[in-house]
Amino acid sequence: MTAPSLFPSRMLPALTRIGAPMQEFVSVGLIALAVIAVYGQIGAHRPIPFDDSLYLTDNVWVLRGLTWEGVVWAFTNVDAA
Repeated sequence: MTAPSLFPSRMLPALTRIGAPMQEFVSVGLIALAVIAVYGQIGAHRPIPFDDSLYLTDNVWVLRGLTWEGVVWAFTNVDAA
């Protein structure tokens, strides 16, 4: 028993004619188009403001800038400032 093929047998001659580099190019292009089709929609979505002000815009540690103490605080605390 053989494993099922990804492509129907009627497509195999066409795929072998275009060559391996072209197959890779087409495969990458199709994946890129699928990613753009799925994630391209998020540009029209509004952000959900759950806790942005608590952890980002009004957080004293974040407002101080990138400091060693701020990095230590970020990785050792689970609560906001």
